[in-house]
Amino acid sequence: SRGYTGLEWTMSAASDYGILRVQDVMVYNIIHYTNWKRPIYFAVTVSDNNKIGLQNHLRMEGMVFKLVKEKSDAYTNTGGITSDGTNRQLDRWMKNLFEVYQIRYLKDPDIFKDDNMLKLVSNYRSAYLQAARLLATHRRHDDALKVLAGCEEVIPWDRSAGVFASQIALQAGDKDAALYYATRADTVTRQQVAALYDHYVPQELLNGSARVPGIRHVGFAYERVQAYDHLVDLMRFVNDRTPSSTITAGGDPTGVVTVRFELARALRLAGQTEEARALLESPQLAYPGFREASAALERWGQAP
Repeated sequence: SRGYTGLEWTMSAASDYGILRVQDVMVYNIIHYTNWKRPIYFAVTVSDNNKIGLQNHLRMEGMVFKLVKEKSDAYTNTGGITSDGTNRQLDRWMKNLFEVYQIRYLKDPDIFKDDNMLKLVSNYRSAYLQAARLLATHRRHDDALKVLAGCEEVIPWDRSAGVFASQIALQAGDKDAALYYATRADTVTRQQVAALYDHYVPQELLNGSARVPGIRHVGFAYERVQAYDHLVDLMRFVNDRTPSSTITAGGDPTGVVTVRFELARALRLAGQTEEARALLESPQLAYPGFREASAALERWGQAP
């Protein structure tokens, strides 16, 4: 697309739609009619699908991306040498996070925070995590780890932030930090699950829903750093909170069998083969239609 703004870019339809949406046309028209008379910003929480292909013209400025005429390689040139312009953007972002923004009292337990406040907090947290991700991508690993630590210092953690931070730390080459952030996600998740005990079904607990954070995502973070003992402990936590119900030929609608299988898989990864096999061979995993158990027994004659 090319308009009077002087920008030239490919404006593609959102991947899950196939056509331009009303909001895509709206963003385009705002840019077209504003014509640089006023600055235009995208919040850091805006997904790539809603940026109408303008990523190369967005400059990072802390909580927002500013639309600029000049092209940036912050997102596109992730495999080569980082340009001076991108490094200046990253420096500006870090300066805003550590010297300009003043984030206080968010971690004070004596200050009440309602649901709206907690949702706003996620925006602040996103600014740190997005900065850390790009710093790690552009091989500024020490700065990425500094931003992660700075985020934890001033903003309450949640499960998704911990999992994402673990992935970023691993990308930055710090396996110990990656494990630390995975355990932080684990701790927060268990606290949330305990508060909702008896108000979920096991399948919901594993995969997550509007009510329950998905424990499986924390498990993936442990697997990435090969922290299999932590993974076993996590899956035992899930298993202990899974009711012992009778599985019929009709299937496993609540995911009881799936929970038992995930525990067996974690045990196998941790080298606890005999307990894993015993669990797979138990009546709890024996019902028509659940072929994963028998298939795993055949495979597990080999090292994982």
